[in-house]
Amino acid sequence: TLSRIKRLIQEAQMEKAPIQRLVDKYAGYFIPLVFLIAIGVYFVTNDISRAITILIVACPCALVLGTPTAVVAGLGSAAKRGVLIKGGIYLETAGKLTTALLDKTGTLTLGKPEVTDIDAYSDHSEDEILQLAATAEKRSEHPLAKAVLSAAKERELKIVEPDKFTVIRGKGVLVSYNGSSIVLGKRELLIEHSITIPETVEKGVKTRESEGKTVLIVAHDGDVCGSISISDQLRGDAKEAVAFLKKAGIKKVAMLTGDNQRTGEAIAREASIDEVYAEMLPEDKLQKVKELQAQGEKVAMIGDGINDAPALAAADIGIAMGRGADVAIETADIALMKDELKKVSFAVRLSRRALNNIRQNLIFAIVFNFAMVALSAGGIITMIVGAILHQVSSLAVILNSVRLLILPTSEW
Repeated sequence: TLSRIKRLIQEAQMEKAPIQRLVDKYAGYFIPLVFLIAIGVYFVTNDISRAITILIVACPCALVLGTPTAVVAGLGSAAKRGVLIKGGIYLETAGKLTTALLDKTGTLTLGKPEVTDIDAYSDHSEDEILQLAATAEKRSEHPLAKAVLSAAKERELKIVEPDKFTVIRGKGVLVSYNGSSIVLGKRELLIEHSITIPETVEKGVKTRESEGKTVLIVAHDGDVCGSISISDQLRGDAKEAVAFLKKAGIKKVAMLTGDNQRTGEAIAREASIDEVYAEMLPEDKLQKVKELQAQGEKVAMIGDGINDAPALAAADIGIAMGRGADVAIETADIALMKDELKKVSFAVRLSRRALNNIRQNLIFAIVFNFAMVALSAGGIITMIVGAILHQVSSLAVILNSVRLLILPTSEW
């Protein structure tokens, strides 16, 4: 909701970036140093006006303003373009990323799986296969189950209420009804239950998987009778978004998926992603993030579902799609208000611009302060001129930060 977004933005603006805390720390040392310089100048010149002028021009307003103004401007610029960054620390970290891990379903794809093919074997019809699959999935909340049930309803098939329903996480479901049994899911699940997969079925499954489809094998009373192929369309901007990430300097872009390697690689080729980590459960995604971090990588995890939440939390930067699960959005450090993957590369580029802006502000403030102290000690500028120049330096830093709010369209 709007109020929730407003609250998150307010909290983000209060969160200090590491570089800001560092500046605050050194500003504490700078002020006593200025007092010592002013006292020293007074004793050497016996001119109180010079000492006071030093205190005026050396007040570290520009130095202290340099970081927070750039951070607030950066956060505002991101929010203006539909990217909610939840704090200065994340704005700073986004510019240091080296690796981006993208979840497949709902992130690279639209998250709207549909049944595309029904392959029937052993004299069964397509409707019979779909009816068995729908019966097996009737109690499931999984996106693939919804696709199967939707297809069954379109064909107006009767869906039987199962007597017993068991989910085997990451593999499929086991169902019993009216004295019969159904095993529906990956080949591993069938093998575990001593169900033989005929060579013709295996060949057909591999063909579907090479097309980027998720295949659910259907076994009825211990015999394989068919398979259901489900496809989830790649987002229109997925390939472009991956290219933008690489252009933004992200060295490694990889895809994480619960699907098998063959299906994952087919989708990855379509999105121009070079590396695929397949058959990943939530804990596997988390482990992969930690593994890459142990290798010195700065990792961004981009996902949308409950299954992605652990990896989103562990990553250096967790990025959630706007229409994703609430837990994913709450866990993530950056949330995309619209499901536009291209905004991820915008966040990376904005972070780098903000960091560059902060460096400009700090260098200007430090050089300006020391130059003004030297001129004041030499009696070259008066107190009034010093006061005016001090305000000018603060204004210059603020105006430089405001530039982040006025980015050309090509930047986002």
